[in-house]
Amino acid sequence: MMAAMRVGMMRSFVVLFAVLVASSTAHAQAPGMTMSFEPSQPAPPMSQEERQILADGEISDGQWGGGVLASVALGFGTGQAVQGRWHDTGWIFTLGESASLVAMIVSMPAAFGDCFDCGPSHQHDQDRAADVLIGSFIVFAGLHIWEIGDAAIGPSEHNQRYRAVRARHPETYTVMPYVVPTHSGGSGGVAGLTLRF
Repeated sequence: MMAAMRVGMMRSFVVLFAVLVASSTAHAQAPGMTMSFEPSQPAPPMSQEERQILADGEISDGQWGGGVLASVALGFGTGQAVQGRWHDTGWIFTLGESASLVAMIVSMPAAFGDCFDCGPSHQHDQDRAADVLIGSFIVFAGLHIWEIGDAAIGPSEHNQRYRAVRARHPETYTVMPYVVPTHSGGSGGVAGLTLRF
């Protein structure tokens, strides 16, 4: 009987000791004052480009697919606009394809115009207009192919830059573990993770 009472007291002492240790640890690590996985040194200040990348956010699969389709079907930077990247590269295609299309339209009548009574100077002008027409068509086609490739590859590069900025500047989000005692005052506690962003 005495041995059973000693074992019972010993168990009670161990449980009481464990509860005291757990509660003192929990009070020392109350929410808001817990451990954080933030770097010990502050991150360098965020540049304007990094702020823009974070503001743009990640490009979804729907934006990626829609951008590729718009680039193939319409061109002129519409694919990059669908993906939210017009300010990065889309403006190049809008301006470049527009200028080359205007050059093709303007040079077409002179390149294909027939003049039987005209002299050698007209033939020279017609040859020059044909060269402008061919050159502008090559520029237009090259820009359009580049635009489709950029719409297909650009989102993954953008998302990689976005994730790199998020990793360099963890102050935009933190993961913190916490341990707190139960409100009932019993011998239990609550542990978990908090995510702040």
